[in-house]
Amino acid sequence: MAERDVAKYPEGLIACTTEMLCNPRLLSLFVKVIFKRTNVHHPPSVVVTCETIAKWFRRLKKNKSSVPSNFDYTFFYKGLEILLEANHAIVTSKAIWMLYMVFHVFPTNQKIQVLDMISKKFYDLFFHWSWNIRNVFN
Repeated sequence: MAERDVAKYPEGLIACTTEMLCNPRLLSLFVKVIFKRTNVHHPPSVVVTCETIAKWFRRLKKNKSSVPSNFDYTFFYKGLEILLEANHAIVTSKAIWMLYMVFHVFPTNQKIQVLDMISKKFYDLFFHWSWNIRNVFN
């Protein structure tokens, strides 16, 4: 996983990592690896990254697990912030989509942090030049 381009991850690898989340403590490691391997200027990589992270969080919810205590929220928020500030319509809209997909899994105190981060970017996203981003955000 750490050696391969994110856009070229085979479906089998993504399915395998998703199944491995029966041990939810692996989530933080997986998120770090995929974010570090993602090039923010390569939209196909960002799309795969966001969809994969959303799939991992859905698996946690399906397994009736919560986000593990070892999850590095600071790293996740930094990665999310980089995606939101990319000023590329596909990248930013996919980051917002991912956030909508994973938000319900976060504990309440982390939801508040996400809302604080988004509230600082509210006007930039609400009045964004790209119709795509405005549509996804609204």
